[in-house]
Amino acid sequence: MTSLKLLPNINCGFPSPAEDFTELRISLDEHFIRDREATFFVRANGHSMEQDGISDGDLLIVDRSIEPYDGCVAVCYVDSEFTVKRVVKKADKVLLVGNRTIEVEEGSELYVWGIVTYAVKKIS
Repeated sequence: MTSLKLLPNINCGFPSPAEDFTELRISLDEHFIRDREATFFVRANGHSMEQDGISDGDLLIVDRSIEPYDGCVAVCYVDSEFTVKRVVKKADKVLLVGNRTIEVEEGSELYVWGIVTYAVKKIS
């Protein structure tokens, strides 16, 4: 990935005329990717994860080198289907939480494929 121009921090409120325009550069892969070999991009499909800030069409950055942890948002493979959900461990149960929560029952196949680290969304 190439480096792109980066503007200084921009106030979301009133503009600050005192700040000079400064051009910096940012490498998106250096900023968003920790492990190049283990990182994948996945397009979100559906509305089940909107409470976690993931909308239909968002581009998700998924890192397969991160160990799953309680509360992580992950790409999961459960019973022969991929899904993006928040992984919650409760006592001896695993819940895949979204608009539709899936309780992973004993004997079900669950594989946490990778951890979602960023969601890139189109604004306009």
